[in-house]
Amino acid sequence: MFAGLRPLVKSNSKITSAISRDHHISVSDSELISITGGKWTTYRKMAEDVMEIAIHKAGMSEKECVTKNLTHTWL
Repeated sequence: MFAGLRPLVKSNSKITSAISRDHHISVSDSELISITGGKWTTYRKMAEDVMEIAIHKAGMSEKECVTKNLTHTWL
């Protein structure tokens, strides 16, 4: 069995199915990177987006992700 919670980005809508499942990334004044929203099926893109920001903020050079083409054994 599998269960989980899906946090949704704040919306004025009272109908949760109408709230966007997109993720939102914010960077605070102290450089804390936060991510909200998203879906289980987009976790890879969410991680990629956060890492791009973190790499840029740290002044590091980008490299190809070594896990990008791994297959999912749990699907």
